[in-house]
Amino acid sequence: MRQVGDAVAHRVALLVADAAPLPNESHGPVMPGPRVDVVAFVGGGDNGGDALYACATLADMGLSVAAILLKRKRHTRALRAARQAGVQVTDLKGGSITTIFDSPQLSLVAFAKVWIYGIVG
Repeated sequence: MRQVGDAVAHRVALLVADAAPLPNESHGPVMPGPRVDVVAFVGGGDNGGDALYACATLADMGLSVAAILLKRKRHTRALRAARQAGVQVTDLKGGSITTIFDSPQLSLVAFAKVWIYGIVG
């Protein structure tokens, strides 16, 4: 599983490098809140584990990364690796993804250069 995460991470890093810069406040009003290069939507199965390992690798490469845990079940080793690498983790505790709309994490989703889909596969 770690090898899949590493392969995904290297492809994502190339996408981040090619992404257009985000507008700054000099271009008009900008949503307040934290920003990251990559945000992962993480389910409870193997795809979620792959996404978390990719997040860990990307963070180790120096990118700013966030993971949004959508399920109560999660891949514990991959989550530990992501946290140890400095990935910002938001746990929705099985709640709806729509709770993001009323939270500071909305800016993570709105302004990430790349999203990783690790929900189901």
